[in-house]
Amino acid sequence: MLLASAAAYLALLYALSAGDVSYVAPLGKLVPAFTLPLEVVLVGERLAPSQVVGVGFATLAVYLANYQRTGLLAPIRRAATNRPAQLALGSAALYGAVDVGTRVLLQGVGVRSDVWVLVYTGGVAAVLLPIAVRQWPDEFASAAPKFAVLGAVVAVATHTMTQAFAVLPASVVSPILNTQAIVAVVLGGLLLGEDRFALRLVAGAVAIVGISLIALG
Repeated sequence: MLLASAAAYLALLYALSAGDVSYVAPLGKLVPAFTLPLEVVLVGERLAPSQVVGVGFATLAVYLANYQRTGLLAPIRRAATNRPAQLALGSAALYGAVDVGTRVLLQGVGVRSDVWVLVYTGGVAAVLLPIAVRQWPDEFASAAPKFAVLGAVVAVATHTMTQAFAVLPASVVSPILNTQAIVAVVLGGLLLGEDRFALRLVAGAVAIVGISLIALG
């Protein structure tokens, strides 16, 4: 699972480097759409009607994100052949598998959650460290302040997310967190001037609806 998680993280980074943020972000957030069928097949999870509808919305989000007025089946072909889409959806699928594996370890095997957090975070970091060292940019010293600021932002965001899970039900927190897709689409459209802003905004909203239905099911 550590290798799968590291691969998922790298796939998402490569997707963001190859495609627009407003295009990649909604696709990368579709992890629950992959987690649910894996749970049905591997651990015998039973689908609620709302979850089936949620998977439908998630599929529609992929379709809308790839729609370019070139035929009804063109978005499906584009999602299957477009490199950023392949990477983003592949990342979501891998994270879905990791989530199911985590559930099995915690609920089936009985691994303590605090132990797993340490093993997981440390293990993923150990897997990614050799890759980071080989690709370490020569200009890192000049960019170090930017990395420090971004690292602090991520740390604060992670702490805030943890506190939210500590005081609110996961069914409430998870859909709210998934609005990251909308934020990414808005920032990509307004700050980076990315194309097809309106359609991608709709795709992001549809993705959030689907994820929320899956989580609340």
